[in-house]
Formats: sequence, structure tokens, C-alpha cells
Amino acid sequence: MTNPLLAAKRRLEQHVLRLLADAYKANQDFCYLTLKALETPEINCEIIRAILIDLRKDGLATYAKGLWTDDGELAGSGYAITPDGRDYLRALELEAAK
Repeated sequence: MTNPLLAAKRRLEQHVLRLLADAYKANQDFCYLTLKALETPEINCEIIRAILIDLRKDGLATYAKGLWTDDGELAGSGYAITPDGRDYLRALELEAAK
């Protein structure tokens, strides 16, 4: 039997990775999102931060600070999906299609 807490954690991780992947697709390059950009009414910044820590440990997301906008303004820090993260999501999609 699957542990329901681990299953819920996995779904949250996949949700955050999909948000990062959607940002990546839109720009065709690394696109870093802030915690605020990932936050929803259901999932606050503290939960998002905890999820991103695990995703970074697993190599599925990356973090950068000292980011700049296209207009040359300081943007702070953010998170982006890695190539391994995109591969992981593709594998999930292939598995779901079976």
C-alpha cells in the first residue's frame, strides 16, 4: 500500500515542477520564478520553499540569486527547472499514457 503522505508530497513536487516547466516553455531558456510567483491560495511560500529544497537536492530544480530582468533591473532570486526535471516530467507523462 502506498503511503498517502508520500503520495501527496510527490503530487506537490510534480505540481511545482510543472509550474517551472511551463515558465521554461514560454521562454525557451531558463526562466527563474520567485517563491511568490509559485505561491497559490492553497500552497503558501513555506510549503513551496520546502518542496523546492527537495527538488534541488534531487537535481530537478535549480536556484539562482542576483537575477536581472531583461530591462536591467535587479530581480532578486528564483528557481528554474533543470534538464533532469524536464526529463522526469516527460517520463511521468509517458507512464500516464500507458
